[in-house]
Amino acid sequence: MISSASPTANPNLAGILHVDDPSGQVVTLDFQLASGPSLNGFNINGLGKGRLQIAVPVTWTVHVNCQNEGLQHHSCAIIQGTQTDQLAFPGASTPSPLLGMARGESNSFTFTPDRVGSFRLTCLVPGHMEAGMWASFEVTAAGSPTVDAV
Repeated sequence: MISSASPTANPNLAGILHVDDPSGQVVTLDFQLASGPSLNGFNINGLGKGRLQIAVPVTWTVHVNCQNEGLQHHSCAIIQGTQTDQLAFPGASTPSPLLGMARGESNSFTFTPDRVGSFRLTCLVPGHMEAGMWASFEVTAAGSPTVDAV
């Protein structure tokens, strides 16, 4: 299910999630980093501090595309805690996540979550997660991928 938020909360919500594989076991997630002025640019698709919520079923293949629209360097990573830079799953980050990508750069990564739980999609450039640049990333036992804003 793709939910819609208020127009000012996130104009890019509907374009985030794509399930294109006929088997239904592959999801693509497209993120714009520092999309607009929300949280002084420390946002993912215009939202931060966990207001963007993504859920994917365990064992699905997850393709993540991240584009940096901001002036500062940014990255994407799925981490397993709130105060860590430890990846939740092998391969779950853009290259050099602590250094990030320059404005206009895009990077992708693919991973397969192997356990159910609550994680974060975040920017690992120092100080950016603390500034609010993170989303909730849930791995569910079953169901379909979802994206929502709260």
